[in-house]
Amino acid sequence: MAARRSATLACSLLLLSAALLRRGCRARFAAEPDSEHDAEETQVFPESPVQRPTVLVAILARNAAHALPHFLGCLERLDYPKSRMAIW
Repeated sequence: MAARRSATLACSLLLLSAALLRRGCRARFAAEPDSEHDAEETQVFPESPVQRPTVLVAILARNAAHALPHFLGCLERLDYPKSRMAIW
């Protein structure tokens, strides 16, 4: 039974990663343009010393009703601007 759960979790993580890479994460590094045409349009913006970066928190939970309140409470108590967090 534990092996089946592990296989299901691994498959779910693989599918989630593939979906994010195909649709959600269309980010590129400025130092590595996709093509010659993109090299002309590439702009590098310095990291803001004032504003913290936006972070994505992906919660993969199944049958975790007992643990979610504690986990979400921990997220709520973080010393990080809530406007810079995206929970998915």
